[in-house]
Amino acid sequence: MPLADVYFRVSGISADGARLLGLSWNDEQRKVVLATYAIKDGTVQLMNAFPTNATFMPDGGLAGVQRIQGKSVVGAWPPGGGAFKPLAPPMPDSVYGGAVSRTGQIALSRGQGTSDVVLITAKSEPK
Repeated sequence: MPLADVYFRVSGISADGARLLGLSWNDEQRKVVLATYAIKDGTVQLMNAFPTNATFMPDGGLAGVQRIQGKSVVGAWPPGGGAFKPLAPPMPDSVYGGAVSRTGQIALSRGQGTSDVVLITAKSEPK
């Protein structure tokens, strides 16, 4: 199935293989925004409220970095929506990139240069 007739740059795929995550163009805001592409029906959903650096978590949620009060905060949004939950203390460094493992561990490149890397392990809450 071909992609829709919109700009879409893939950066990840959901654990279930049903959605692609990437960047698309928002005509109304005239800027690049995060978006998902549903493989089954070829629809693109713009996600204007999320940072463009977000990536899929194994549970279908998203992880990303937001700048809050001048600091980088690594956090996650639950599957289906919900509030941003910080996973680590705010840090003054810039975050250049990152990846999420199949088990939910997040590795980031951060610092004053692009050579520093940190691994963040979040404890899961009991159900």
